[in-house]
Amino acid sequence: MPSTIQTDTDLATMSKRARVLVVDDDPTTLKLLRVTLERQNYDVLDARNAQEALQTAKNTGIENIDCAILDYRMPGMTGMDLLKQLHKIDPSLSALIVTAETDADSIRQSLRSGAIDHIAKPFQIQQLYRAAAKAVEMTRQQRYLAATTQSAEQIGKVQLRMLQNKHLGIWQKIRVVHHPHHQAGGDFFNVFQLDHDRHLILLGDISGHDLSAAFVAAYFQGMARGMIENDQQIDHLLALFNRLLYEEWQQNAVSSHLSQKVFVSLTLACVLVDFKKSSVTLINNGLPFPTHTDISAGKSDRLSSDAPLGWFPQFDQNALQLPIRNPSHLYLWTDGLDDLANRLRVDPLAAAFFLLTRHENERLNLFEHAEDDILLARLDLAEGRAGSGVFHPILHERHHGDQACQIDTFENRWQRSLSLVFNPKHPQIPRITLAMREAVLNALIHGCKKNASRSCEVQAAWQADNQMLRITVRNPEPGFDFNAQLAREESESLPLAEKHFGLAFIKNLSSKVRFENEEPAIVMDFQLPLATQPASTPKTGAPLP
Repeated sequence: MPSTIQTDTDLATMSKRARVLVVDDDPTTLKLLRVTLERQNYDVLDARNAQEALQTAKNTGIENIDCAILDYRMPGMTGMDLLKQLHKIDPSLSALIVTAETDADSIRQSLRSGAIDHIAKPFQIQQLYRAAAKAVEMTRQQRYLAATTQSAEQIGKVQLRMLQNKHLGIWQKIRVVHHPHHQAGGDFFNVFQLDHDRHLILLGDISGHDLSAAFVAAYFQGMARGMIENDQQIDHLLALFNRLLYEEWQQNAVSSHLSQKVFVSLTLACVLVDFKKSSVTLINNGLPFPTHTDISAGKSDRLSSDAPLGWFPQFDQNALQLPIRNPSHLYLWTDGLDDLANRLRVDPLAAAFFLLTRHENERLNLFEHAEDDILLARLDLAEGRAGSGVFHPILHERHHGDQACQIDTFENRWQRSLSLVFNPKHPQIPRITLAMREAVLNALIHGCKKNASRSCEVQAAWQADNQMLRITVRNPEPGFDFNAQLAREESESLPLAEKHFGLAFIKNLSSKVRFENEEPAIVMDFQLPLATQPASTPKTGAPLP
């Protein structure tokens, strides 16, 4: 096993030879330090006082010095005073202070003032080697971190400029919310105008949260722009990038000397909007299920998703055609929003509604719970203005027939979702969730027959014009099983055991109820205004007020 000194020596002989500035007013100590460090292959600069040291740092460039070894007691400017001057120029430079062995006060002061270690006179050679190697390593790490941070800031600014680019006419039809968990991330959004009538929208997420993910995201967008400007088809672009990710990048990572395989994948939604043909083509590789909403009826559909790019040598490319004859919205988001919703135990659509409708300071309160980049986009697919009566989705879930025993969990998530969007203390919320509970239980027990192969859907959408929340529960054949005769009876005249509480709850708690027979469904409307004051964000796993 290599000794500690050998390990330190290896560190000192890295590709860039470490350079040390030694300052001491005693010529003998100065020479001894220089000779000792040069034996370990350090490049040594020496100075007999602080002024000479500052001039040497200026001439050499302090960024080219990896460590400073300073005598504590020097006439004029002391070692501590010199360290303060050096840190004004470069705070990342690590320093060692040479002190008398018994001078405990000076040791404490030097460590408080920014020195990373001290060397006692007379010094031990092995101690000097270890301390110098540690200082060089720390300097380089701090400088790398500073350079990385600066690069991240620049990339973050570029990403922000791209998201704020509003020169395209279609931009008024798009609402985007972006929150990188770090200064720059792998999430990106871009719009390309193919011609007067067609626009291509890309929303993607590179795996990982570090700076490399941001570089890959920028690389893909640059490649996409180049291919699109040369009239390449989008399927050619996806095939090329899938091959690059799967074959070249992954194989190069495996064949390199990296201790771990660097796996990079891309989840991407491509949306081709053609206003002339009144159609939208969606290709989704790996993003959470997009939501397509009929904004005039409050109905929504969760769309499918294929594997991310880079997972397999061949990738699925199933294009979905969405007509835009009727006013509709398309919601797209990266998995950071799903993760945030899971942490808050709410539906992702509730979190999306909150982020799309609240002010920046309110969004920041929600972002405090995020542990990943969040990118959310809502596309208005209506031709012209949608007008009044627009429904915005709040919740969309599918439950299987064998999940009736989980109804308490479902109801808790509904209540948390509504409390995030509306005033959590509004008396309507528990009534709404109680009506939802009865409708869903009826669907699971009577419609699905408690069969895991059958399922029901529950949706919630809000209309601003009428301050109305619409709840829709859809069920497969044979549908619901409410006793219409009992519903028509005066409930007060029936014995307690004969009352049909489920339907009574639904009819009495809703302002309007209707049954749809073509696709068995219960539609319930409730008056529920948005909170005039910002609702407090629920804590992860915390009970609601």
